[in-house]
Amino acid sequence: MSMRTLSGWMAAASLCAGCGEAVPPVDPSLDPAVRAVLEQARADVVNHVGSAASWGHYGIALDAHDCRAEAAACYRRARTLAPAEVAWAYLLAGCVERENPQAAIDLYRQAVEADGRASEPRFRLAELLLARDEPRAALEAVGFSTAEPIHEAHRLALIALCRERLGDMDAACRAATEAARLAPLHRGVHELLARLLYRAGDHDAAERVLATCRGLAVDATSWPDAFRDRVRDRRVDPHRIADLTLAAPGIDREGAVKTLARLAERHPDDWTFTADLARCQIESGDPGAAIVTTTRWLDRHPPTVEVLKLRGAARLLREDWSAAAADLAAATRLRPSDASAWSDLAFAQQQLESPEAADSLRRAVALAPLAGDDRVRLAEVLLAAGDVEEARRSVADLESLIPEHPAIDRLHAAISRAGREGGARVRD
Repeated sequence: MSMRTLSGWMAAASLCAGCGEAVPPVDPSLDPAVRAVLEQARADVVNHVGSAASWGHYGIALDAHDCRAEAAACYRRARTLAPAEVAWAYLLAGCVERENPQAAIDLYRQAVEADGRASEPRFRLAELLLARDEPRAALEAVGFSTAEPIHEAHRLALIALCRERLGDMDAACRAATEAARLAPLHRGVHELLARLLYRAGDHDAAERVLATCRGLAVDATSWPDAFRDRVRDRRVDPHRIADLTLAAPGIDREGAVKTLARLAERHPDDWTFTADLARCQIESGDPGAAIVTTTRWLDRHPPTVEVLKLRGAARLLREDWSAAAADLAAATRLRPSDASAWSDLAFAQQQLESPEAADSLRRAVALAPLAGDDRVRLAEVLLAAGDVEEARRSVADLESLIPEHPAIDRLHAAISRAGREGGARVRD
């Protein structure tokens, strides 16, 4: 091959056809498995510079591994080559949302124009418009019909949010009620309905919905998105391996611990692998191993809330109350808004018979008002300290929020008994 031919081939390999736009390179600092996938996708672009699919698939691979600027460049080229393909406009919009919301809104509108049957661009457009406090424009974006029950539930939930913003609470509640009927396992839409019912003044109905919420999976709050699923499915980074390991049905805890230990060893500066390993060790019944894992990380790095919380939880299981309290107090100092850290700290303080337990529980219930068990514990701590009146108020709050909680009758009886005993002491 002559030098002239070679230089021409190299130019074609590194530039997209006829536009002079470089094919984004692969970051050499990425994980080897990630680099291999990206290099393969990039080679496909180099070999098929006129293919929108090749550019788009390389963009998806980059997007999946948080190379957003490079992914956006690929999506733009894919759009140029295939302007009628809704996926490239939609995925490009997702890449630019944070830096340029108006550009994202324009792209979502273009995606809707490209394919009026796709629900996802309409939903995301409505969400961005709501974030800009444009409920009427958002309502217009979801003014369509869909035969898919889960998409219809998502559409109705957005309509409910729009109607709420416009002050039409009756219409908001009707839309959310129908959304909850269509998506009976979606915790997020039931929480939305409960909030709207409370705002509308129908507390009894809201409490019934909250009772349903407590039986639903905590993480059942997202909506399906076929376009973003394509991105998530291309992930091969170590975090995905950890996620798949922990999400595997009928998980083999021993095998999971080994896999997560290897990941933590390969990525010693990433606290998330340490946290996943420690959590799995705790769930496998080995809190001592979790303490070793988290201590090894904390000895080398600045304190991290999740790692401190996990070591604190492991120490609670080992009944090392003072050490657990120290870890959990440090976690609350780093993140004062963490209700679960305050709750666990209060438990350690209760075992130490510390008067600070009541204050920690007050913080926990203020941050998570629907945490019924923390309200029960607060009432018990207050009764033990002789503060009958505040205990009575705590139980009244619990009864208002969670009227079916099984501890309510027991607490009422304890408060009545404490009140009688207090009166008897006063008479004596």
